[in-house]
This record gives sequence, C-alpha cells and structure tokens, in this order.
Amino acid sequence: MEQPDGDRVSLGNFDTEEEAALNYDYHAKIVFGDCYLNFPNYDLSDFIPQKKLISRQKTKLTAEKVMQIDSLIQLGKSNKTIALEIGIYNQTVANIRNRYTYKNSLQ
Repeated sequence: MEQPDGDRVSLGNFDTEEEAALNYDYHAKIVFGDCYLNFPNYDLSDFIPQKKLISRQKTKLTAEKVMQIDSLIQLGKSNKTIALEIGIYNQTVANIRNRYTYKNSLQ
C-alpha cells in the first residue's frame, strides 16, 4: 500500500483474498479517510485487523543489517519472518539468502 507521502507499507500475507481486501480497507480508511474500498458497505468499526501496518521505507542495507539477516538465515527463519523482523521486503531477503547459499556452496 502506498501512503500519501510516497512511503510503501506492507500489510503482510493473508489466507484468503477476502482477508487481504478487508485488511486493506481497514488501513486505507485510516490512512486516506474517504477513499475507494473493496467492501464499501462493510462496517469496519468492529473489525480487528490481522496484521499491523509495517512501514517499509526505502532503507539502505548496511553491512550490519546484512550480517543480521545472514544470522537469521542460519537460524532457519523464513524470508517472511526475517522481512517482518527487520522491516524490509521479502525479495530483498531472498536475494541475500541466494547470495548466502551461493557463498556457502563455494566452500
């Protein structure tokens, strides 16, 4: 989800399309106020979001963060878990994991 200031946020992954759409509606109402919703007639006042809004601002990956990601990979954590813990995109973790795997295959 892109916010008005241009920052991108992730709402996470959901089991169904309906869950994803309702969570989007809930957060869009907070961020944008009056906006297009997937379920405009759904009462969101009692809705409890399953995921919290996670800011994924463009961040420079420092050597320290890459080392932190490497250690989480070694602990067997999933890309999604690592991305949520560090606040980066899953694909970034996947790229680092691929580099880590390749580096270890050379040894």
